[in-house]
Amino acid sequence: MKENLIKVKKFVEKHDGIFVTILIFIMSLGYSLYIKTLAGDELWNFQNVYKIYNGYKIYVDANVITTPIFHFIGALVFKIFGANFLVFRLYNIIICIALFLGVYKLFKSLKIGKKKSFVFLLIVYLLENGIIGFMANYNTLAMVFVLFAMIVIINKEKIKRYELWEAILITLIILTKQNIGIFYLIGLILYTILNKRELKNTIKILGITGMFLLIFIVILYFNNILEGFISYTILGIKEFDRENRYVGKFSIYFIIIAFINSLLILFINTRNKYGKKEEKSILNNITCFAYPILGITYPIFNIAHIRYTLILQYVLLFYMLNLILKECKVKKYEIKNCIINILIILIILIIGYYTISSIMYAKSYFKTILNNKYKYSDPYFGTLFSNEIEEKIDKVTEYIQKSEKNVIYITSDAALYMIPLKQNNKVFDLLLLGNLGRDGENGIIDKLNRLDNTTILMNKEKQCWQESDKIIDFVKNNYKNVGEIEDILIYQYKN
Repeated sequence: MKENLIKVKKFVEKHDGIFVTILIFIMSLGYSLYIKTLAGDELWNFQNVYKIYNGYKIYVDANVITTPIFHFIGALVFKIFGANFLVFRLYNIIICIALFLGVYKLFKSLKIGKKKSFVFLLIVYLLENGIIGFMANYNTLAMVFVLFAMIVIINKEKIKRYELWEAILITLIILTKQNIGIFYLIGLILYTILNKRELKNTIKILGITGMFLLIFIVILYFNNILEGFISYTILGIKEFDRENRYVGKFSIYFIIIAFINSLLILFINTRNKYGKKEEKSILNNITCFAYPILGITYPIFNIAHIRYTLILQYVLLFYMLNLILKECKVKKYEIKNCIINILIILIILIIGYYTISSIMYAKSYFKTILNNKYKYSDPYFGTLFSNEIEEKIDKVTEYIQKSEKNVIYITSDAALYMIPLKQNNKVFDLLLLGNLGRDGENGIIDKLNRLDNTTILMNKEKQCWQESDKIIDFVKNNYKNVGEIEDILIYQYKN
């Protein structure tokens, strides 16, 4: 029995990356799948990926406000495995596995050992598994590339042509979420200031990155989407900076973590006792990247964006705690063993809880979707709708199909009805502040003024803070209410 346990232990240690991947997959599967679909980021991201899959042009037919890697990979996943919500949620699982695997690899790169790295990973997972509930999105994917870019920097001596690999990863960050790419570049500049001997290498990295981005711009130009790209990803973003400040317990927690880390950084750097020269150098290098990444919270300071910034803050925190605890001598060895045993038991319990509950959620999910005979199963196979939403989709889509006029839906849940119809109304499919492009609300009003033979559907009440009061008021003042479908008003132009 003991020999078998030793063999298992050696196997796990040898293939630790595979073990961590499988473990994260099992613990996360059910939580990713068993979530009811609502009008939110998952639906909007799915809609844009689905448009690209169906041959529509990004930044022309889909008002995407981020750089496109997430959407292109998503469309490729759809082509390979099928275009539906089950595949999209598995796409989320893959990204989340990569995220937590990146955290584990980063801890290992900090030279704290496999066992400690695994323990720290589980703690980070416990604190940050809420990211799984945000579903497949560009923020998670961008942070995956951030983690691996930092791993390359830390292990640069071991990696041949590391400048090329770093440039590739930086390009992927920028082309997944532009602002995260900018904040990472700021981190790289701070890192170079701290390590002046790296100036030549940094220049090389930036040069290669610039070449990749130039190629990207040329591709946009020759596909006639450069103008749309600039409009949505750069010039239209300013409208986000409205009514979007989140102040609550989690934001206070975020500030406290960042403040504690700042104090610990100062404490360790001013004490010779804690950490060798190399360890302090690693600490300061992590700091160069961890603090600029806090900028992700702008312009939308909410729980989702805060969570992404906390990933590196936790890495920073646990690395510093490891340095401090190494110097804390425990007089009685029995006490030390007791603490270790307690931690092991807690870890086993955590793994057990998340594994069992995830399996139960996954079982319930697959039982539900396999018994679901909903008529819009393509592309909605794998999603969980309430009966109320299913009935609403049926009624609205039936109205649109029978209407002799063009029909657009101008509030935040438009995607619910346009996805199954494979209907493309361009910017009108996601009419939210920040998604309106260079001309903003006035540009949309101008488009509404030029519509001909068109019916507008609009919710009685606002569903999202990003819905424009100005556009809503324009419709109410210039269009005639001719009926309603449940809580959806039907408008036609007065003239």
